[in-house]
Amino acid sequence: MNLLQAGSLPLLPLILHRTPPGLEIILNQAGIPWVSSDEPQSLSLGRFVLVDGAQSRHIRSHRGLTAEHVMIDLVTFRSGWKFDPFAALLDTRPGYRAWQSGAYRLVERVSRVDRARIRVTLLKSLRAEIERAGGVLACLSPFPYPYRSAFNLRIDLDEPAPADYQAMATARRPLNDCSTHFVCTSAYGRFPEILADLRGLDSHSHGHHHVVSRDPSQNLQNLTQADVLLRAAGMEPVGYAGPEGRWNPGLNGVIEQLGYEFSGEFQLGFDDLPFWPWLGNRFSSVLQIPVHPISEGLFLEAGATTGQPIADHLSEVVERKLAAGEPAFVYGHPEGRLGRFPEILDRLAQTVAAQTGLWRTTQKTFARWWVARARQRWCLHMSEPGILRFEFQPIQSAWIPTIQIQHGNQTAEIAVREAESTVPLSSLDFRPSPEQPSEREAPIIKRPISLRGLLRHALDWDTVTPIEDLPETTLSLRARKWIRSARESSRRSAEPTPQ
Repeated sequence: MNLLQAGSLPLLPLILHRTPPGLEIILNQAGIPWVSSDEPQSLSLGRFVLVDGAQSRHIRSHRGLTAEHVMIDLVTFRSGWKFDPFAALLDTRPGYRAWQSGAYRLVERVSRVDRARIRVTLLKSLRAEIERAGGVLACLSPFPYPYRSAFNLRIDLDEPAPADYQAMATARRPLNDCSTHFVCTSAYGRFPEILADLRGLDSHSHGHHHVVSRDPSQNLQNLTQADVLLRAAGMEPVGYAGPEGRWNPGLNGVIEQLGYEFSGEFQLGFDDLPFWPWLGNRFSSVLQIPVHPISEGLFLEAGATTGQPIADHLSEVVERKLAAGEPAFVYGHPEGRLGRFPEILDRLAQTVAAQTGLWRTTQKTFARWWVARARQRWCLHMSEPGILRFEFQPIQSAWIPTIQIQHGNQTAEIAVREAESTVPLSSLDFRPSPEQPSEREAPIIKRPISLRGLLRHALDWDTVTPIEDLPETTLSLRARKWIRSARESSRRSAEPTPQ
């Protein structure tokens, strides 16, 4: 370890001076406290000041800056990248990636940015800079004490298949306490026995129709209809998952308007810690909860005929994530899939039951923990060599946070039971830090572009929403509705006339 430097200024929080919002995203994900230099007396709150290139000229003349302050320039963190990593963290465009699992090549449309890999690399650089300057980096664990990981099974209910749902529900029972359901109400709204089963579980909205539009008014109509039906069935949806993992800012605005707390769209983020998306001029109020984007459907499309390779893949993903201290959130569908291959859920239940230090949680509970974690304000002092002092502002919370102290390639953990505590660094039990991210990198691939595909994209093509519910607010939307109506008329005219 480098020699740690005692001082009058706290080691944490970090001071951010006109830094990009991408930095705020990863600091919040990591649970590292920070304050903006715009806050009153901010320079008295921390030792390390993060700046971005030319912005350092503005802070150097600040009267609150002392010889004890250490300036860290983000320009050095961009070295070696083919792109600006902080800007990439704000990219919301999707792209195709390919995973190899045994004999199966699995392709899914996900975020074109591997956010977790960027986050881990940037935070390693930040920790190295702080340690080089005689500091130590601490953060809040992603999980409350005493957990070291978390598991959730997300189930998307897309199509009306009651028999498959019931078969899936039987296999799901050992995982009921850590399962979350997103319900398409056009598919399941007319099955009271299924709604009754979902009412006793963590259940939220997948929209009324299984579609996401670029038109906010269509999204509002779709999500409002689902919300009304779910509440009438006795549920209280506070979460949403976009069909096919799709996300766009207009959809996000509708989710905010409905007062939802979280959503999950793997075309925005996958295999990562939760985050609040950047909307161009502010952060969304809706927490994004990423999942592993490979479901059983991709295996079936790739030629699998049994549940064995699917169970192998998902169980191995869970085991790797648990060993790495990451959320192990996986997802699937009952219709023609989990309902037909109960061995998948049986294997997941066995894998999860064998783990220690694992938080079996729902997405609603995890989202509320994440909000409480983000509200926590704390600082880290080292006024004497080797002696750390933590100060927390108490908040009303049902959870006990865990402090992770990272130094070099080792990490020590401390449960936060009191507002103030003093800990000799030498008394801590440092252990090797787990390697993150745990998942192998899935390369971006190019899909062939066709004229038909470009046209469908331009029209925001949708064959799910009833024609009468399609909006006509723009020329392209009117063209889409006209084409849908013409095709329906042609189909009806081609049908044989009843005798």
